[in-house]
Amino acid sequence: MLIELRGMSFHAGHGCYAEEKITGNRFEVDLRLRPYQTQAPETDRIQDALNYQEAYNIVAEQIALTSNLLEHVAQRILTALFAHYSILEWAEVSVAKLAPAMGGKISRVQVTMEQERDAVKISYETPEARSLLGLVANMRRIRRECPWDAKQTIPSLVQYTVEEVHELFDAIIDNDNTSIKKELGDLLMHVLFYAVIGEEEGRFTLQGIADAESEKIIYRHPHVFQKNRELTPDEVEQQWEALKLKERGGNRTVLQGVPRSLTPLVKALRVQEKTSAAGFDWNSKHDVWAKVIEEYEEVREAIAEGNAEHIQEEFGDLLFVVVNAARLHDVDPSLALEYSNRKFIDRFNLVEKEAKAMGRELRDMSLEEMDELWRKAKKELSRNAD
Repeated sequence: MLIELRGMSFHAGHGCYAEEKITGNRFEVDLRLRPYQTQAPETDRIQDALNYQEAYNIVAEQIALTSNLLEHVAQRILTALFAHYSILEWAEVSVAKLAPAMGGKISRVQVTMEQERDAVKISYETPEARSLLGLVANMRRIRRECPWDAKQTIPSLVQYTVEEVHELFDAIIDNDNTSIKKELGDLLMHVLFYAVIGEEEGRFTLQGIADAESEKIIYRHPHVFQKNRELTPDEVEQQWEALKLKERGGNRTVLQGVPRSLTPLVKALRVQEKTSAAGFDWNSKHDVWAKVIEEYEEVREAIAEGNAEHIQEEFGDLLFVVVNAARLHDVDPSLALEYSNRKFIDRFNLVEKEAKAMGRELRDMSLEEMDELWRKAKKELSRNAD
């Protein structure tokens, strides 16, 4: 027996564009639901279990959360219905958007999707899902039973999270898969820790975090979920930044998403990537190298003047444009600098070791003597690398 619930009307003011913030989005939803006959053989019992108001509330909740991609709206409604009604065997949902995002002549866009309960099990009862649920349960338990974990707050965790990010960075630089796996696990644990504390304090939930991120991924990847056309990686990056600008009612600026707490080198790269995606970039790699030379000369002029503040300013300009040059050559300046740091440390450690083997201290050696040890260390490390 089918239960049909038609003409559900909703008004959701969660649009991503400035126009939608004013007009909102009007939706009309139709449902066709089929319960298991063995669990609810009588018509009145079926209607009682799948009543209009309850179904309306479920759909309204999903409409309030979802993006403007109708396929995703429909899928979320189906998932929520199956999660709520254990007697539901099959469902079909039709979602019609009555107010197009940017106006125009189109008055109605509709998507219809259907799903059986077995399909839900295939999609969501996976080994990964079970592992994640187990990890979430463990996090909630240590929050209750471990005195150190129980006293942590969101601000108190920040320093440890930053440390975990740096440990992951080290593992990636070392190309150590075992350590990468371990550090990713530690970082995942921190994400769940924040979520558990947020749930306790009524600030946010793990489900809310995941749903919001899923919405953002779908909204910023229309080339994947709507499959309008194939894009190059550069076009994807430009589209990503353009879509971000349309968020928050169209009031977002190009550089608004650059965190203030980023390290200066990383911040310089992100600033340049974002402005490049907005079309503000060099015409060619040759132009940026001309600018590097220009900034280098300005550093020399500032040093000749002897003004400390001006010298600092010009060194900053030189570093900024060198980061730009690295970006245009597809080089991550942070990684490049870290490889150079490690290379220098390895060579210097060998120089120090060789000096001690000679019974000497570096501070007592001449620059020529240290330079000779440096060249030997460089050759030795080169042979080891080969």
